[in-house]
Amino acid sequence: MSIKLADIHSGSLVADIVSQDYRAADVFLKYGIDFCYEGGWSLGAACLAKGLDPERIIEGLKKAAHGFWLSNDLAYEDWSLGFLIDFIINVHHYYLRRAMPASSSYISALLNAGHLEKYPELLRLQELMHKLEAESLPHIQQEEEVLFPYIKQVAHAQQHREPYADLLVKTLKKPLQQISAREHALFNEILGELRELTAGYTPPADACLAHRVAFYKLKELDADIVQHLYLENRILFPRAIQMELDILNAKGS
Repeated sequence: MSIKLADIHSGSLVADIVSQDYRAADVFLKYGIDFCYEGGWSLGAACLAKGLDPERIIEGLKKAAHGFWLSNDLAYEDWSLGFLIDFIINVHHYYLRRAMPASSSYISALLNAGHLEKYPELLRLQELMHKLEAESLPHIQQEEEVLFPYIKQVAHAQQHREPYADLLVKTLKKPLQQISAREHALFNEILGELRELTAGYTPPADACLAHRVAFYKLKELDADIVQHLYLENRILFPRAIQMELDILNAKGS
C-alpha cells in the first residue's frame, strides 16, 4: 500500500516510499539503499543493515518531496534581463547539470541489470542521453561565460544611459538567431525521439520500480528543457536583440 511522504516512518517499506514519490529514489541511492532489490525491506531494516540513522534518511526524503510550483501567470517578459538571466542560470542550468547525468545513470543501471533483451529501446535512450549531455553542457557554459555577461553589460549601460552603450553592441542579432535555431533543432530532435521511444514517458505495464523511476526522471527533464527553451528563445533573446536595435537607433537619431 502506498503512503504519503509526510507519514514516513521506520516501518515504511522502501519500495512503497519510492512508488509514492519517485524523487525518493535519489535519496536512497545517495545512501546506498537499493530501492529495487531491497524494496521489500522496511526503512528501519535497510538503515540498520547499512549503519544509517533512519531519522536522517526520513528528513532527506521529506526534503526531496517538497515541490516548488511556479505559476503560469508569472510575467517573465517583465523581468529585467539581468534577473531573467540569473533565473535561467540558477534554476535551469543548475538543474540540467545535475539532472542529465542522473537520468543517464538510471538508464545505465537498467542496462547493467540485464534489461536490454526485454527492452531493446533502452540502448537508444542511453545514446540520446549521452548526446544531450555532450551537446548541452558546453553550450550552457558558453552562455554563462560569454553570451549572458555581454547581455547584462549592455543592459546595464542602456539602463544608466551610458554614452558608450553603442560601443558595446556587437550585432548580437545574427548569432542569437543562429544559436536559437540550432538549439531548437537539437532539442526538438532529441526530445522528440525520447518521447517516441518511451511512449510519452509511459513505463511498460510490467516495468520494475527502477524502470518507472527512470521514465519519471526523463519526463521531469523534458518539462524543464521546454520551459528553459521558452525563456531563452521566446523572451530573453528577442528582448536582447531589440535592446541592441534601440541603442543603435538612439545613437543614429
